Amino acid sequence: MWKVSHVRNLSRRISLAQLYPFGKTRWLRPLMFVFFFYFPLFGEELLLVVERERGRLTLLSPRKGRLAQFESLGKLHHGVVKFHKGSAYVLSRDGWLSQVSLSQFKVLRKAKVGKSSIGLTFSSSFLVVANYEPGSVVILDQQLKRVHHISTQSRVVGIKEYKGKILFTLMDRREIWQIQSTPPFPLLSRHPLPENLPFDALLVQDWYIVAFFQHPSLCLFHIPSGKIHFLPLLAQGRPLFKIPHLGAWGVSNNRVYIPATGEKKIYIWNTQKRKLEGFLPLRGFPIFAKVSPCGRFLVVNYSGREENWLSCIDLLKKTRQDWLVGRRILHFSFLSKDTLCLSSYFEHKVKAYKIPSFELLWQYPVATPSGVFVVPQKGEENG
Repeated sequence: MWKVSHVRNLSRRISLAQLYPFGKTRWLRPLMFVFFFYFPLFGEELLLVVERERGRLTLLSPRKGRLAQFESLGKLHHGVVKFHKGSAYVLSRDGWLSQVSLSQFKVLRKAKVGKSSIGLTFSSSFLVVANYEPGSVVILDQQLKRVHHISTQSRVVGIKEYKGKILFTLMDRREIWQIQSTPPFPLLSRHPLPENLPFDALLVQDWYIVAFFQHPSLCLFHIPSGKIHFLPLLAQGRPLFKIPHLGAWGVSNNRVYIPATGEKKIYIWNTQKRKLEGFLPLRGFPIFAKVSPCGRFLVVNYSGREENWLSCIDLLKKTRQDWLVGRRILHFSFLSKDTLCLSSYFEHKVKAYKIPSFELLWQYPVATPSGVFVVPQKGEENG
């Protein structure tokens, strides 16, 4: 049996840290600034927060608050933020790709890659962008100069890198394509999909998973063998026709946690057995489901009436706690194994809580925050 508790969390106001004094000796001031301002940041995890209504990013330090802001990045509704080789890359929905230096606190480069862009991944030496309009894949070098263009005559989704290959799905042509990730970027294979509209894909171990609009199954493409399998999605004997984008799924070890927005449930898929193992009951319709770094806790946010709440599920004890933590929680990320950061859109705040007690650790003002991304440490970059 599941044990569920509900807690209304009382936020407390936490003041910003005071700046260090610079000293009276003029020639020492630059050195003292570097020592007192930058040295405490070494080894500290930082946050990059999307202010989607303003088209900018804010860099936050848990100890110092706002460190920098990056302006004029395009339309960031459904924008993409990823980290690669020490830089943040921001892909706007209106087709601008920006490289942001988080050490120099400035936008280094900016390039127009399409009219409507949706996805970004990296190979060893290149950046690869998926476009809705015009339907294409654009490949750029580290200076954001275009080196190759693939016309797909279809909207492109689910772009991923896998062991020297780039995989993506063509929405309108109902196909999975694989290309080589190095010049001359030849097309390696094409795999037809059912006559249903694919809308996103997820890479889990050796599986490239494609989801469809209004279709009660997932396509499981096993990359090494090139074989395609299908996983029926059934809720109490009837199809699940609405699931969120696959980037919202929690992944841990051999299990994938699937938020079913038409149901107040999280479905559990075992990647080894290729079957659904069951479900976790929820208080509302889920959006994101993320597993804590320790693998024990699953945190879920909601749409609609429950948008101010988060649920924390103890996967070991099979218990759930619901916490009222803000006003419209759009996104959240784990800052460390027991610290969760979230964006409270209508409060114009980013907050951090200790998991699983949900003790408020800190909060800072950020205008209309949406995406909250942890800046990875060296060697932990994503793509």
